[in-house]
Amino acid sequence: MKIVLFGATDLTVSIANFLFKNNYTLSAIVTVPSIFNISYDKDVIKNIRFKDMFVWGNKRKIPVFSYIKVQETIQDLIPLKPDFAIVAGWYHLMPKRLRLLFSKGCSGFHASLLPQLRGGAPLNWAILLGLTKTGVSYFELSDQVDDGLLYAQRAFLIGEKHDIATLIRKTEFYVLEILQEVLPKVSQGDHKKYQQVGIPSYCGQRKPMDSLINWRQSTEKILRLIRASTKPYAGAYTFFNTSKVIIFKASFNNKLTIVGSPGQVFKIFDEWYVACGRGSIILNDFFTEVKLKNQCRFTNRVTESFK
Repeated sequence: MKIVLFGATDLTVSIANFLFKNNYTLSAIVTVPSIFNISYDKDVIKNIRFKDMFVWGNKRKIPVFSYIKVQETIQDLIPLKPDFAIVAGWYHLMPKRLRLLFSKGCSGFHASLLPQLRGGAPLNWAILLGLTKTGVSYFELSDQVDDGLLYAQRAFLIGEKHDIATLIRKTEFYVLEILQEVLPKVSQGDHKKYQQVGIPSYCGQRKPMDSLINWRQSTEKILRLIRASTKPYAGAYTFFNTSKVIIFKASFNNKLTIVGSPGQVFKIFDEWYVACGRGSIILNDFFTEVKLKNQCRFTNRVTESFK
C-alpha cells in the first residue's frame, strides 16, 4: 500500500517515523512552510509546532512536495499512483478532487472524541472548558469539517495539572497505537468504518491574543488558560505598565491568605502571588522584560499603569 503523508508538525514527524520503521511504503510527503495563508482565514497562519519535512524526507530519499495549490499537488502525486493518504498536522482543506486520488481512502487525525470539538485547537479548548476527558479520532476526510466516518478512537483523561504539552504527548502515543491497529486492515481492505455518535460541537482556531489574562476571572479559569497556552505555544500573558509578562506555569495558592484587587501582585517568602477575581495563584514560571517590585499590579490593557 503506497501512502502519502500530509503535514508539517511534530505529529507529522512521529507518523513518518512510524511508517518508515514499520516498512510501510511512504511514497511522498506533502508539506507547508511554518508561515502560510489558508483559504478560510484572512490572517497569516504561523505553525507553532512546525517541523521541516524536507529535512526528514531528504535524509531518507523520500519525495517531499510543497503544497501551494490543489491542482499542482494533484499533478505531483498522479505519477506515484498512491493508495492511501494520512493527514496530520495540516491546516488546508482537502477537496474531493484531491481525495479521489487515493483508492483506499484519505484519512486524518483529530485531537478530540469526534463529534465533540470539531474544528480548531481541540486540545487547547478541552483544557479551557475544564473537560476531564478527551481523546483522538482517526477518520475518513469528507467535504465537511471533521464529520467523516471513523476508523478508530482512543480516549484519555485530563488531570487537574495536565497542560497542553501533556495532552500533545498523550495524543501522539494514541495516534501511533491507532495506526498500529488500523493500517494492516486498511491495506488488506477489510477495515470497517463507523458513524460518529453524539451531538457535534465546534471550536474556533486560537490566536496569541486569545491568551491575554483577565485577572477578574476566577483562579480556575485563569489557571486553565495558562495550562492551555503554555509551551510549545507562546504562553498566557498580561502587562505591567507597557511591558509584557508571559506566564508559562502557575498553581493554586493554598499556602497563604491573599487579599487584593484582581491583578495585584505580592512577593512573599520569595514567591510571587497574584490576586484574582476569586482566589489567588502562585507564579511558578514566568518571563518579563522588567524587574517586578514586591507589590505591583498586572493589567490586561497596555494603556493602564500602576505604581
